[in-house]
Amino acid sequence: MRNFKPKESLFNDNPQKGIKWEEWFINRFGAERPSKNLNTPFDFFWNNEKIDLKVCELYKRKFKRGKSIKKTTGWWTFNRNGSEADFMICIGLINNKPFRVFKIPEKVFPKSGVTITPLESKYNKFVITL
Repeated sequence: MRNFKPKESLFNDNPQKGIKWEEWFINRFGAERPSKNLNTPFDFFWNNEKIDLKVCELYKRKFKRGKSIKKTTGWWTFNRNGSEADFMICIGLINNKPFRVFKIPEKVFPKSGVTITPLESKYNKFVITL
C-alpha cells in the first residue's frame, strides 16, 4: 500500500477539477459563492438557490469477469457530501466536455449519491440546457 499512488484521488486532482468546474459555472452563469472560503456547506448561489455542483467524467468498464468488453455505454457517479443545498447540479463529462447537465432537487437526490447512464434514466426529467 505504501507504493500505491493512484492517478486520480481525493487528495491529488479531484478537488482541483471540481473547483475548476465551479469557477467555469460561476463565470458563465453569474452565480456567486457564499464566501471566499471554499469550505462551505454548498458551492454557490444561483437564481436565489443554494447549489452544490458535482462533476464526473463518463466511466466505461474495460473488463468484466476477466474478459474484454467491446461495447459499453458507461455511467457517471455523483456522490453526496451533505444536505445544505437546495439543488445538486451534476455535470456529466465526455472527453472533459459537458455532455449532459442535471439539476436534481436535494430531496430527490439519494443519500449515498447517484449513478446515471447517458442513455435512458429516471433522472432525465432533471436535464437542463445551458
